Amino acid sequence: MRVSGWTSERRALPAARARRRSRLAARVAALLLTVFSACAVAQDYAVVVMYHRVGDGRYPSTNIRLEQFRAHLHYLSSHGFHVLPLARILRRLRENRPLPANSIAITFDDAYHSVLDNAASLLSARGWPYTVFVSTGYIDKGYDGFLSWEEMRRMAGQGATFADHSSTHGHLIRRRDGETRDAWRDRVRRDIVHAQQRLEAELGDAALSSPPLLAYPYGEYDTALAGLVERLGYVGMGQQSGVVGAGSDRRALPRFAFNEHYGEMKGFIDKVTGRPLPVSDVTPWTPVTDDSRPPVLSFRVGSTRTRLDRLTCYFQGTRTQVSNPKGRRLRVAAPEASLPRGRSHYDCTLPVGDGTWYWYTHLWIRR
Repeated sequence: MRVSGWTSERRALPAARARRRSRLAARVAALLLTVFSACAVAQDYAVVVMYHRVGDGRYPSTNIRLEQFRAHLHYLSSHGFHVLPLARILRRLRENRPLPANSIAITFDDAYHSVLDNAASLLSARGWPYTVFVSTGYIDKGYDGFLSWEEMRRMAGQGATFADHSSTHGHLIRRRDGETRDAWRDRVRRDIVHAQQRLEAELGDAALSSPPLLAYPYGEYDTALAGLVERLGYVGMGQQSGVVGAGSDRRALPRFAFNEHYGEMKGFIDKVTGRPLPVSDVTPWTPVTDDSRPPVLSFRVGSTRTRLDRLTCYFQGTRTQVSNPKGRRLRVAAPEASLPRGRSHYDCTLPVGDGTWYWYTHLWIRR
């Protein structure tokens, strides 16, 4: 009996080894498939979306209706988007490390209380991080409708990260009457740095974005302000439409802004599935002008999957003239019109060919 059992065991050994080898081979194949699939879908760009208020219908120009916001989140969830912290996205792009396909960051400007009332629970239920840009002076003065420091500390434990939106939320590019350039620079630097110091003191480094981020109040910047922000070590965030790519100018990165009027699903889908138009050597880079005539914009476009003669630009809803579409350097000129005071922009899109779009928006600010 002993010999017979030993013989049966000997016969079973090759079969058991074969099964183990088969299982090991299957695991290795699955791992390789995962790695190769991840490499295949990795990308060097990400979308950043921006909201202000959520579910506060008193301010439609800065509010997204709750049903619109829910629909946005449902689309992201049901279409395989990877919602990541904004700072992590920016670090990966700076380090030339790939991002998952469909990477996106969610941001809120001004730290309105409706973010806690109507958005935070929807995001934390999905385990999604988000960034709130805080104008600290409003919080310190206890203005109605804004978050408190204690509330932000609780939110920090539930997926929120906080970043600089200046102390005063002023028009930082504007000089005061009689103010010299040096005096303006010192005042604005104190405004930005004080806000960061208040964030650190109240929330601690763990709740703050790294690298430090500054969202320009009103989305306004110029060469002088952007240079100051860069020297202070910040990444600047604007409000002009576009997708953040590895080659995007970190002095003023784009975000897609949504409100009640611009929150419909078709527009949302077109934007969150977009790609960055690879522009460089933008002239003029500064958006600020004193001229009432729409400026001529020139930039070079890198490699795209689509011919550049399909690129279309608009100003105030009117199609603009794009010159030299067969070359890589383009010239965009609006039709005869008056540049409105305040903020306006040129919006340029190019179809990728798979139902998605390349995006580039250039801000204009007429003083």
